[in-house]
Amino acid sequence: MEFKYFSHNGTLKPVEEAVIPLSNIEYQYGFGVYESIRVAGGTPRFLDDHL
Repeated sequence: MEFKYFSHNGTLKPVEEAVIPLSNIEYQYGFGVYESIRVAGGTPRFLDDHL
């Protein structure tokens, strides 16, 4: 089973709640910093490297 979440202001939320306004400059021009973390067996891998 796969679960998808995102972090918003330090709170994990289901990906279905994500909203990106089309007027958002980061969305329009690709500005911003994005990161993903691999999770295996319910445990984030290499979490210390991301913090």
